[in-house]
Amino acid sequence: LEQKRLSRMKKTKNIQFDDTAILSTVAKRAHREAIKIVNAVRKKYGELDSIVVETAREKNSDEKKDQERKFQREIGKFEKEMAKLLGVKSLKELKLNAKQHLALKLLKQQNWQCIYSGKSITAQDVVQNRHIFEIDHIIPVSISFDDSQSNKVVCLHRENQNKGQQTPFQYFQTSKRPRSFEEFKIHVLSLYKGGSINRKKKDYLLEMRDIKYNEELQKE
Repeated sequence: LEQKRLSRMKKTKNIQFDDTAILSTVAKRAHREAIKIVNAVRKKYGELDSIVVETAREKNSDEKKDQERKFQREIGKFEKEMAKLLGVKSLKELKLNAKQHLALKLLKQQNWQCIYSGKSITAQDVVQNRHIFEIDHIIPVSISFDDSQSNKVVCLHRENQNKGQQTPFQYFQTSKRPRSFEEFKIHVLSLYKGGSINRKKKDYLLEMRDIKYNEELQKE
């Protein structure tokens, strides 16, 4: 029996961490630690039939339900506002894709302007000409590991192409910049002070460090 167990152990290959996974630094660390533990157990006892992962339970399910109801009300209010703006009874009539839905939400935060150039992008543009705009990651995901809406803005397609895999500050140092960084900064701060964008998005947009690794974003 001992020989069979040792034989199974030799055949057991370690589970490898997926380095291409887009995760935060904290999540990556947790994944790596979990994989180490699982590999240690498999090495000692042989291959497992299954692995059960339990997540922490909500401390207050009523509070979670209230938050969900509030979230749904906000979505409903936003959709009614956009439908009225576009002259339809419901957004469902327009059969918008996910990119268009998100663009409407982000552009409302941006006062219907391309975040980089300041040029107008209307709700009608989003519906009728989806190719003129792009959803841009302010800090490239390969650096920030952040795919949340706090790291997303709407810009004209040309601006997205010119910016590429740069931070906004880096882009505004190039000859292709649509305006000066100071003009851009004033625009961003006005959106933040007016409550249109949150602090995290404001900080991403005005990030001036030569960021190369996600760890630099986690320092503050």
